[in-house]
Order: sequence, then C-alpha cells, then structure tokens
Amino acid sequence: MFHWHAGSRWPTYQEPRIEKGTEGRKKSSRAAVAGRRESQDSGRGEATMSTLKFCRECNNMLYPREDKETRTLLYACQTCEHEEIATDTCVYKRVIRKPGGEPKDVLKDAATDPSLPRTRSVRCYNCNHPEAAFFQAPTKGEQAMTLYFICCNPSCGHRWRD
Repeated sequence: MFHWHAGSRWPTYQEPRIEKGTEGRKKSSRAAVAGRRESQDSGRGEATMSTLKFCRECNNMLYPREDKETRTLLYACQTCEHEEIATDTCVYKRVIRKPGGEPKDVLKDAATDPSLPRTRSVRCYNCNHPEAAFFQAPTKGEQAMTLYFICCNPSCGHRWRD
C-alpha cells in the first residue's frame, strides 16, 4: 500500500500488516481496509460477509468482468491487467428486511386525508365514533393484505386492523 507522509513529495510503499485474529488465524489489514465484516445473524446463526477483492500485483481494487469467449466471471485490475477467475458467482447481494406489524408510514392525521376511503359500518373501539378511514397494506411474513382502520374523530385517531 502507498502512504503519503507529511512533507514528502512521493508516496512510500508499505506491506500490509498481519494481525492476529480472535480465532487464532491471521487477518491482514488489507481485509480491514476492504470493509470485510463477519457477523452473526441473531435469528439463524448464519455468517454474512461482504468483501472487496484486491490485486495481488499492485493492491488496487479488482472489478467483476465477464470473459465473453469462455462465459466465465473474472475479477480484473484496471491498472495492471491482472485477472483472477471468480470462485463465487455472486457479485452483489442485498437483503431487505421489513419490520413486522403496522406500517410505519401511517400517521395520526391520515384520517383527514380525503383520498382514503371511509366507512360508517365500523365503529372505533376507543371512542365509539361511527366513521373510520381504511386502507390495505401487506403484513410481514404473510402473502395476504391486511385491512387497517383509522378513527376519523380528530381527537382520537385510534388505529386498528381487521
């Protein structure tokens, strides 16, 4: 790795440091620079890892590229033309987790929204008001939609689901 020192006009090359990890195996500072993280998922105990790959020749970042002749995934350096065959075909993974329960974007003043449909066939459990606005939204872990009600009484604003 190249480092700039104060007062110097030219960078100096420094080998990556090797640090002793908690599991007894060696970890390089290059992995720390890459943002490598190993964490345990609280629910399942699966390890999730995100890594960047670096060139063995010049320590620059490797970028995914397809070899069109052999139709294989490669990691290529844009500086020195070094290439490595990818061991894992996954280039990017994004996991989206939604919190369960009631939708977060429902506000108390949503009952005054004129675009929401209203009903007089359902009474509020909190104040017994005869009118409620309603909408449908998905619930975590279920394929079906859930019907949500909001009391139209401005002083109440109670929310419940059917």
